Amino acid sequence: MSGRTTAQAFVERFLLPVLQGREFLLGTPLGSAEFEELVRELQTTPEIFEPVELHLQRRAREMLHPAPLIDFDSAALRLSIALHQALFAAHASAARGRVSRARLAALAGDLDRLITQIPAPRTAAHLVKHHLLVEPLLRMFRADTKVFFTAGSKSFFGEPVRWLRLPFRWQVQVEQTVGTDVLVHLAQGPMGAPTMALLARSPLTLLLRPDRLLKSLSFEGLDLVFVEQSLCRYVTHELIDRGLIAAMPGLAHAFSSLAGKVSENGKGPQKASLQRTLVLSAQFLLALALTNEFWLGNGRQQHLEVRYEPPSRTLSFEPPAVTPEEAQRGETDGAQRVLLAKDGWAIIACLLSRVDRIVDRIEFPAADRNLAALRRLNLRIASLSGQLGESMTRMESLFSRVLPTCPLPFAPIDQ
Repeated sequence: MSGRTTAQAFVERFLLPVLQGREFLLGTPLGSAEFEELVRELQTTPEIFEPVELHLQRRAREMLHPAPLIDFDSAALRLSIALHQALFAAHASAARGRVSRARLAALAGDLDRLITQIPAPRTAAHLVKHHLLVEPLLRMFRADTKVFFTAGSKSFFGEPVRWLRLPFRWQVQVEQTVGTDVLVHLAQGPMGAPTMALLARSPLTLLLRPDRLLKSLSFEGLDLVFVEQSLCRYVTHELIDRGLIAAMPGLAHAFSSLAGKVSENGKGPQKASLQRTLVLSAQFLLALALTNEFWLGNGRQQHLEVRYEPPSRTLSFEPPAVTPEEAQRGETDGAQRVLLAKDGWAIIACLLSRVDRIVDRIEFPAADRNLAALRRLNLRIASLSGQLGESMTRMESLFSRVLPTCPLPFAPIDQ
C-alpha cells in the first residue's frame, strides 16, 4: 500500500476484498504516519468505512438474532491493521528472503504492541465483529507457482508468472502451482507468536475452528456464546457441518484445561466464575454431541460428512493435516491430537454417565426423538470403551473433583 495509503485505499484494495474472500492487494507494512492517518480518517470521514460496516452487518445477521448494529470502531480498525501487518510475512519479497529476519522481528514487536491495544470483546456483538474481521486469515491460501525449465527453475509466491523474465522461455518443461496455507506459513516464521496473539483476540473464531487452532481455544470469555441462544445454535451447526471428529481434540483440550484451573483454585470470586464457565461449557459439549445424534436420526445425514454414517468410523482418531500450532512447534505426526480426541470422547462419556441419573428431568422439545438420540450416543461411546481406557481414568478422576453432579439442562440445540 505504498504511495497513497489512505483509508479509502486501505478499504478498497485490502480490507473489503479480504472480508469478501476475493483476491486482494498486499503492500508493505504500514508505518506510524500511515497508521495515524487511518485513525484520523476513521474519526473525520467514517463514511469511507460504511461498505465494511454493511458487509459485517449482513454477515452478523446469520449469527445473531436480532442482528446487532455493527460499528467499525477503533478496535475494529486496529484488528484490520494487525491482520495487514501480519500478512506481510507471506508477501513475495519476504518469502524470497529479501526481507531480513531483523526487520521481520521488529515488525513482530510492533504487531505485538498493536494487539495489546485491542480490548477483549465485551458483548455478543463484539464477539461476532472480532470474528468476522479475523476469520479470513484461516481461509487464506497463497497460489505459489514453480516453473521448471532446462536451465533450472524459478518460483513465484502469490504473484503472476512473469514469463518475459524467465530464461529459455521456449524450453519450459513443467509449470506447477500449489496452494500454500498462509496461517501455517506465518506460524512457522518470526510472525508466528503475534499472529496467534491476534487470533486470541477473537475467542469466537477459536471456538468455531478448533480443528485448526486446537490448543489456542479457551472456554474462558465464551460465557456470552453459551448463554446467547442464536449464537450458540450457529456455533453448534458450524462445528457439526465441519465435522465433530476434527473439532473434538480442541474442545477436549479447552475443557480439561478449564477443569484443571477450577481444581487448582481455592475459594473466591475467581473460582466461582470459572465454575460457572465450566458448567456452561459442559452443557455446550453434551448438547453438541446430542445435536449431532439428533440430526443423524432425523433425516439430516446429508448435512454432515459421509464419514459420520458408518458407526465404526463415527468416532475416528485419525489425525487431520498439520495445524498452525503444530507447524510452529515443529510437530507433524498429529499424535497429540489423537490423545486429545480420546480425551474428548471420554469427557462426553463422563457427562453421559451423569445424565443417565437424571434423564427424567431433561426438558427435551420432542422427548421421544431426543431420548433416542441420547441412547444412540450412549451406544456409540460404549463401542469405544476399549480404546478410551487411560483417557476415561483421567477424566473420571477430574470430574470427581470439579463436576461431581450433572448441571442442567442438557438437550440438543433445536433448530
